[in-house]
Amino acid sequence: MTTVWKACKRHPKRSASPGPTILPPLGPQRITKQSSETKLFLPPFRLSMGAGPRCGLAAPKSSPTSLRRGPMSAQRDTHLVPSVLTAGLGGFLVLKGLSMPHPRGWSSSPGLFPIIIGGVLVLLALLLLAERRRLRARPAEAKTFPQAPINVKIIGAVCGSLALYILALHYLPYEPPTFVYLVLAMLAFGSRSAPSIFFAAIGFTLVISVLFTRVLGTLVPGSYSLLELIPY
Repeated sequence: MTTVWKACKRHPKRSASPGPTILPPLGPQRITKQSSETKLFLPPFRLSMGAGPRCGLAAPKSSPTSLRRGPMSAQRDTHLVPSVLTAGLGGFLVLKGLSMPHPRGWSSSPGLFPIIIGGVLVLLALLLLAERRRLRARPAEAKTFPQAPINVKIIGAVCGSLALYILALHYLPYEPPTFVYLVLAMLAFGSRSAPSIFFAAIGFTLVISVLFTRVLGTLVPGSYSLLELIPY
């Protein structure tokens, strides 16, 4: 660096036109001593037209394109996995409901509830796939979404709680396991508002229970419904 500075002092500014700027070397530096002066031997420099006549070392500029995020195809697909899981669960519930007996028609069949819930889940899966297709059809320059990695722990927690929920319905009434499962599912997906979680879970549970036991006059999953203990 001493030699570069001396070279700058020995060659004063001759004109106001921009001069070349010496960029950092491309290889290792080697310092040797000859007589009483220390000389710096550098590999070949890369020259670039600078903004001024001064000698100096210019740092390479980073390209703005390197900071761009890749298109959606290069990122994790956050719509495909949930839609496939939702469609699989919905299809399972529909098949389970169709296999249940219905001697007096579907209005009083215990399979009506899983068929309706399974159909809703399949519809949600189709909506997710349609949204995925819409996002992938956007122009390449518009596909700069922030990367949203798939959280495997959340998927495992939801699937595990669903398995426990189905198992609990064989021994408990419909309402308590459903309420607990909905609370755990909303917590797993990031909801942290206690009043919203409570009222959403209790509201959905009661609406489904009243709709099937009092309006449609059919059974709900589980050993029985707590509403059956309330005379009307």
